[in-house]
Amino acid sequence: MDATSWTELITSEFQSSEDFGVQALRIVVFVGLIWFVRWLIMRFVLQRVREVSTAYWITKISSYVATLLSLFVVGQTILGGFGALLTFIGLITAGLAIALRDPVTNMFAWFFIVWRRPFELGHRIQIGDAVGDVVDIRLFQTSLLELQEWVGSDQPTGRIVHLPNSLIFTQMQYNYTVGIPFIWDEVPVLITFESDWQKAKRLLSEIVERAIPQENRVSEADIRRVSRNYRLNDVDTEPAVYTSALDSGVLLTMRYTVKPFERRRYAQTIWEAVLTEFAKHPDIDLAYPTTRFYDNLREGPMAERHPSGALD
Repeated sequence: MDATSWTELITSEFQSSEDFGVQALRIVVFVGLIWFVRWLIMRFVLQRVREVSTAYWITKISSYVATLLSLFVVGQTILGGFGALLTFIGLITAGLAIALRDPVTNMFAWFFIVWRRPFELGHRIQIGDAVGDVVDIRLFQTSLLELQEWVGSDQPTGRIVHLPNSLIFTQMQYNYTVGIPFIWDEVPVLITFESDWQKAKRLLSEIVERAIPQENRVSEADIRRVSRNYRLNDVDTEPAVYTSALDSGVLLTMRYTVKPFERRRYAQTIWEAVLTEFAKHPDIDLAYPTTRFYDNLREGPMAERHPSGALD
């Protein structure tokens, strides 16, 4: 259908309608009545709802319903019939799909978020480079309370980041909350080569065992529940200490599970215990950047073979 046919169709519908002033008054009255009724219902319901998330969704859903009813009243009043309304909506949609491609994609992404629920309110997620806690999900955008950036660890910056919903179709998404209710975290401790690393490893094993209570560990029930939706190989969920050697010392890495929102608190608890315990043992030293000059004749194997000649 060309532009002339569209114009004739819409013009014919308007010619059979009532006077524009009467139509406008009718729209104002009915739309105002819809939002007034919503206001009364919201005032009644919110006084009796104590759950914050429940109140949030009631507010959102009631707003969407009132908006759809208002659009229906406007279309009914102007076009004078449901069939004409559908025709009008079809014509408008065809044009908007081209002119407003990004907002339409955001809207379809919102339907996907509501249907598939890759994340929900309160979840800690990462989309692209943005990391934060989900604080709002709207028709065109999702809002996060930003984490990291110039703030250390997983602490909030105080900024609200607004992301287009369409990013879920083009960017990788990470959810810290869905599935296993814990994440794995690691605290690396670097000690000098001269330290008693075996003793240090025993001390770190005791520290991480004490620091992480049983209720903050992944249980077999958690694994079974997640395995219903995701294929998981055998995973070691108990706290452990791993050993590796670097050019500047022996690296002992404590690995454990923790709730996403408590990561920094437990890391602090562990580090304070490490510093307190290591201070009691003079044969264990933390490594740090140093410069050392090595004389093979005085310190190496040559000094042991020729103790007198090596010093000449």
